[in-house]
Amino acid sequence: MSQANAPVQSTSSTAVSVKLAADGRNWKDWIKQITNFASSEGAFRVLDGGACPPFDTLDTKYSTTPLIRPSYASDALPSVIAAEMRRVGEYNTALRDLNDVARRLRKDDEAAYNLWVARDARLQNTILSSIEKSLITQVRTCTSASAMYVTLKDLNNDGDFASAAKAWKALIDLRAEDCPTVRNYIGKFREALNDLTTQGITIGWAKPSATGATADGGVAVLTIIHFLHGLDRVLPQWVEARNNDLRQNHTWTIDTLIASLEDHIRHTKEDPVKSFITISKQAEETRVLFRLNGRGNHNTPKTATTAALPAPTARNKGKRPVGYCNYCKKEHGGPNKDCWAAHPELMPEWAKKKRDDAARAAGATRTNVTIAGSEADDNLYGPHVFATIASLVSPTLLAKAVGNSKYRHR
Repeated sequence: MSQANAPVQSTSSTAVSVKLAADGRNWKDWIKQITNFASSEGAFRVLDGGACPPFDTLDTKYSTTPLIRPSYASDALPSVIAAEMRRVGEYNTALRDLNDVARRLRKDDEAAYNLWVARDARLQNTILSSIEKSLITQVRTCTSASAMYVTLKDLNNDGDFASAAKAWKALIDLRAEDCPTVRNYIGKFREALNDLTTQGITIGWAKPSATGATADGGVAVLTIIHFLHGLDRVLPQWVEARNNDLRQNHTWTIDTLIASLEDHIRHTKEDPVKSFITISKQAEETRVLFRLNGRGNHNTPKTATTAALPAPTARNKGKRPVGYCNYCKKEHGGPNKDCWAAHPELMPEWAKKKRDDAARAAGATRTNVTIAGSEADDNLYGPHVFATIASLVSPTLLAKAVGNSKYRHR
């Protein structure tokens, strides 16, 4: 057999690596690989239901006719013998050609039949080895790879509810922060819309404010709303700008919106999803450090370490559960019952000193009060007592007060 006519040998690159799940959740991946495998084996027509080439050894078209022998009398004249030999020779020559055609036809048909059977057998084995055991019982009685393929296809297509639920959930759960990049989110969004169409799911919105509005008229707007919702955490400013456009009745289509988004991310140094993940990790690290420290607030610098904090008191050496305090609205060890804001007497000396130092550094108000009295009856106001108050007031606040005409009047 020549190299050109040799059957294609399957390799690891053409093997089916996906095992079809019983619930059909990876049906699309499996069907893609099985059709690619069939094509690489030259057996796509076998999988698609192409008829097996007919071959029957008893078929008369493969029959050959025996050659004839010359027949003449022993005392026949030489001229008669020569004529008989010429007739038999011409007949046998034509007969040999017909017999050769029948033999070649049988050989070709038998080779095509055997090749089809071999390809079908390889496909059957590949299908059986790439589906879960619970599905094997469904295809065990099938006599061809095409019958197996049709059975599995019908089995997965019959699950309309499961397929529709999967397609709908894939759309409503799609978020950009769950994708590697924004472009990957765009591709998955388009794929989700195509899956809805394949499952026969249509969405619509008849705007209540529009007279005579139909559900079909709001499909584009609903699609844009969901597309922007999926980008809300990754690109909040860009999404808000687009929402403002929609509020101002700016006309957007999903294609022009995607083109605008692609133009936006082309001018960013780093993919917005990667930036979002970095910021989220930093925020999570800060939150975990805050909870581990058991004190402080979320504004603690990232460079702060536990070694820089004063040594904890004996009360704090034991492990206390960290939780959300309903009194100070923060997370700390021993919430509610050990809250320093609710129970100032529990505050250790180092914390009180730190609080007082912060108050003095911030220029806390200090007030001096002087009390004076007058018992003279002839005083315009009669006997009275008054107080003079001197406070440290912010220069900015003082300037505003002096410039206020009503304040001067008072």
